[in-house]
Amino acid sequence: VIVTGGGSALEKQYADEITSNLDDVVDLVGKTTLKELAALIDRADAVICPDSGPAHIATAVNTPVIGLYATSNPGRTGPSQRADWIVNQYPQACRQYLSKTVDDLRWGQRVRHPDAMKLITVDAVVEKLDQLFGSR
Repeated sequence: VIVTGGGSALEKQYADEITSNLDDVVDLVGKTTLKELAALIDRADAVICPDSGPAHIATAVNTPVIGLYATSNPGRTGPSQRADWIVNQYPQACRQYLSKTVDDLRWGQRVRHPDAMKLITVDAVVEKLDQLFGSR
């Protein structure tokens, strides 16, 4: 497992939280160029990430993506490879934080609530990983 990200204090804090209780995890947060990140993604078995550049890099190099979506609509911004590997909590976030359904929102509207991504559970991500690796 390799954890990547930008070099901000918040991203480094997240990496520390993720890696502190895990063995054999490589922390490359703030330590890769964009070309190096693309090379890592190209060699990866899978990428797990929210709506961000790495999801699109993975799609471009044909690396499977487990996309984590709660703040943006994966139908608009998600990876195009396999929608069934997406953990989609965007509809729930719309209901919970905007009191609207996806159909009631303008196309592309984001949920800007700081707790929206907490709607994505570890179990949901593990289930998608099981589906992904079981499909190979």
